[in-house]
Amino acid sequence: MVRHLESKTMALATALSLCVTLILGTNDCFAVRRRAVALTGPRVINGVQYGKFTVYIVGGGRKRGKYRNEIVAAALSDPKSFNPVTANETSSTDILDYMFEGLTVTNGVTAEVEPCLAESWESSADGLVWTFHLRPNARFSDGERVTADDVLFSFNDIYLNEDIPGAAMRDILKIEGKYPRIEKVDDATIKITLAAKFAPFVRMVQGVYILPKHILKKAVDSGQFASTWNVNTDPKNVVGTGPFKISEYRNGERVVLTANEYYWYKDSEGRRFPQIKKMILLICSDLNTMMVKFKAGQTDGYGVRGEDYATLRKLALEQDFTIYDGGGVLGTSFLMFNQNVVGVPKRMQVWFRDQKFRQACAYAIDRDTILRNVLFGVGEILDSAEPPSNPIFHNPNVRKYQFDLKKARRILKEAGYVDYDRDGIIEKPRGVPVKFMLTTNTGNNVRVNTCQIITSDLKKLGMDVTFSPLEFNNLVSKLQSSLDWEAMVMGLTGSLDPHWGKNVWAYDGRTHFWNQKPQKPSEEDQLGKWRKRVEDWEKGVRDWEKEIDDIFNKGAQEMDKEKRVKIYWRHQGIVAEQLPLILTVAPEYLAAIRNKFENTKPTALARRIYHNIDRELMVTP
Repeated sequence: MVRHLESKTMALATALSLCVTLILGTNDCFAVRRRAVALTGPRVINGVQYGKFTVYIVGGGRKRGKYRNEIVAAALSDPKSFNPVTANETSSTDILDYMFEGLTVTNGVTAEVEPCLAESWESSADGLVWTFHLRPNARFSDGERVTADDVLFSFNDIYLNEDIPGAAMRDILKIEGKYPRIEKVDDATIKITLAAKFAPFVRMVQGVYILPKHILKKAVDSGQFASTWNVNTDPKNVVGTGPFKISEYRNGERVVLTANEYYWYKDSEGRRFPQIKKMILLICSDLNTMMVKFKAGQTDGYGVRGEDYATLRKLALEQDFTIYDGGGVLGTSFLMFNQNVVGVPKRMQVWFRDQKFRQACAYAIDRDTILRNVLFGVGEILDSAEPPSNPIFHNPNVRKYQFDLKKARRILKEAGYVDYDRDGIIEKPRGVPVKFMLTTNTGNNVRVNTCQIITSDLKKLGMDVTFSPLEFNNLVSKLQSSLDWEAMVMGLTGSLDPHWGKNVWAYDGRTHFWNQKPQKPSEEDQLGKWRKRVEDWEKGVRDWEKEIDDIFNKGAQEMDKEKRVKIYWRHQGIVAEQLPLILTVAPEYLAAIRNKFENTKPTALARRIYHNIDRELMVTP
């Protein structure tokens, strides 16, 4: 999946960490009346192997009543959009992923690519021509059949249409500056011809959601698509092919999804899915509120933080839920500086675009303290752009920045950062103090606490840093549109294949945040100013950014697995040297889920507690 900004911390609200400092003893297992079992080693539950911190309720706790056939979950922020093409933040995509589908899908347990709206496909011997066959029973949530015309419309008129801003998948599908060619063979068959070999193509194509031509063509033709399906849209007009459709949205309160009665999937026993008929997402102001609601029995699942674990392990038997340890997350969390040459004060460009400045900051950040005090010890320090939890592409040999204030101060001094007036603040050039604002999203105490540590660490270098968190959607707007930010702690979703991150690493990519290409305005009278801004931006693109762009083009075309791994190792090496992102720490994926469901399979790969609601998950009768 395209890498999105995460609103909840280094993983989704369904995937946070637990407190290892509470369970380090070798005899600390939680066998409670022979029904609650804590693992001292891996254990397979519902066909999935979980880690040693799982607390598994074997026989259930209190006597069960009859469960409602619904899921009540929590979200940390209101959605920003119901448009699956332009949405680029998890406050929106966490909802939209239940409503829209592509031709293929990745299994959240096995990581295998499986059929979705396309029931089968084949490719030519050279791997350049792919033919997809649509399911005859695939329908949109309004009952209209999904045809080849909808697929062509979704690719050609929307995702590959450069007049539509914000489509991150456009970066993913471009190889050597060229897009694939999509053609209709018949009403149920599509042929896609690639401009070059594309190793992860069949996996990447799942990110192109198939959208209804009969609903959206008018908006595309009139140039209004980017503003279509906003949060004020009547829910019945948001039409997709996924297992759910939106039926209600109340700002600051809730989002309600109901089962799509036209959904195509049936299991081997002929049961139609989704079996669960409603999902209610309660909008919460912060992570603490989400924890309170779960403890009170108001929600069915919760992403467990380290600070919550001691409390929840004791409640597991009483409230009849299981805590699953899914291992390390694939996402990343990081500090980044605004290196744009447009919209950023010249004095800050001097600092933020200075590699030595960024390296000094990396040495000054005490990530061991962040791991210990924020994640409570369960997680890992990040050094590579692909985290250790990625078993295929992680490069363990990149440059590492162990906490060393003396080294950080020496690097700054050698680079000309000096406290000339001896007021405790370093300057460059003389008379210009290094002063900036650090921000992250409110309500996320993991990120807020991380920022407080980083602020303290950078002040020890003589920097005047002010920490000021912002509401998530406001933060995203500054990041993507106005470029009105200075330093930020943020996170991105991860994936097994690095190419999903091309929208981040391509130098003209939609989410190349630290040095972002100005977005094309919709107003004609602003085009001249925009072209000048683009010219200035192009002058500010560094050679190493262009090399990373080239790496992602080569990596996508390399069909040999071992050679492909080496290509992306080079990418991680450049990032560790240049530090466009100063990586911090990542937690374990830990999810607490009430034992009201059958076939519960939360995984770090899927990133969602209820990822298999379309094919397996059901409420216990």
